[in-house]
Amino acid sequence: MRILDILEAIGERARTLPETVPLEAVVRVRFVRRHGEVRADVRLSDGRRTCRRVGRGATSREALLDAVA
Repeated sequence: MRILDILEAIGERARTLPETVPLEAVVRVRFVRRHGEVRADVRLSDGRRTCRRVGRGATSREALLDAVA
């Protein structure tokens, strides 16, 4: 897992917003390798997403995308 993967996941969320809406994100990510989990605490400035999610996937990238989506 790289920081670029985290930014890509946030970028995918940002692409769903209108172009005139700026998006700021604060992400705290915790990787739990033995359980195959990525725990993400995501706070986005659009006000529609303030949550804690746990993602699971075959790869940590898929789990992160699941946690941030």
